[in-house]
Amino acid sequence: MSSSIWITKGQALLGMGFFIFVAWIFSNNRSSIPWKTVFRAFLLQVIIVTVMFFTPVGIVFFTYLQDFFELLFEASYEGAAFAFGELARDEELGAFFAFRALPLIIFISAFMSLLIYLKVIDRIVSFFARIFRKLLHISGFESFTGGMLIFMGIGCFTGLKKYLISAEKKEVFFVMVAFLSTIAGGVMATYISFGISAGHLLSASVMSLPAALLFSRILYPPHDKTPTHKDDEIHYENEFHNPIDAFSQGAQEGLKLALTIGALVIAFLSGIYFLDTLLGFINLSLSGIFSWIFYPFAIGMGIPVEEAQDFSVLLGMKVTMNEFLAFLELQSYIEM
Repeated sequence: MSSSIWITKGQALLGMGFFIFVAWIFSNNRSSIPWKTVFRAFLLQVIIVTVMFFTPVGIVFFTYLQDFFELLFEASYEGAAFAFGELARDEELGAFFAFRALPLIIFISAFMSLLIYLKVIDRIVSFFARIFRKLLHISGFESFTGGMLIFMGIGCFTGLKKYLISAEKKEVFFVMVAFLSTIAGGVMATYISFGISAGHLLSASVMSLPAALLFSRILYPPHDKTPTHKDDEIHYENEFHNPIDAFSQGAQEGLKLALTIGALVIAFLSGIYFLDTLLGFINLSLSGIFSWIFYPFAIGMGIPVEEAQDFSVLLGMKVTMNEFLAFLELQSYIEM
């Protein structure tokens, strides 16, 4: 292993310590921080990345996962091509986004809703929720909701609202942090269509659950160690009547999400052009500002120094604007 790799790993480790220190500073009760839970969450991240990237099981899983998403892309393309014809075959970025990426969200949303009706996602999430609960000593509500966020994003709260109403503040805070940390299935598929590795995105999303727990427990330590809900009480409630109804409602929800994302991208790109034009009069730009403000955070995340400036621009777009814009910009780096 070259010395530059060791430097990057050491840089990331120091950065992790820095971020934990910042979270400790802003903690609302430093004396109650459950450091054992924090350590377990950190260790679980190490285990996940080791299994996913450095074992034969993880490598095989990546291969099959990529093939599975390729099948979803092909299926979505057939529907988009029927609706939009030649427009769906245009590889130019704008056309690809409007007539391939956004329709993919509609299909994935419908597909996910069907899996929810068939209880497939419920069983998968319940299995991993039990593992997370035993390893991290968290409540069933936290572990189950965290898992559902990976598949459904914010839409999962509809089927968990009765648990959310009676949840403790520590549980609600963890769910809020986990929501901001993970990537919902439909949106993840769209990012993969940009050329980003399916395995890397899924690994990052799964690793974000223990990371969210780590920082939520430091920022808002629990005052009561008794879980609000038992693990076997948590299950997702849906209002679908049959598979066709589930698929149809999922498509409708996917359409709302696709239109929202499209509107946000149009609005933010227009806003960026407008602000860049104004900033140009004083020889500044948004990308230049972001590269300066977020550069220390990029270094702390373990990004090599030679790539940190470009990454800090993406990080700034994600944090201050919209993550979809950041991934669109990332696609241009992938194609370089």
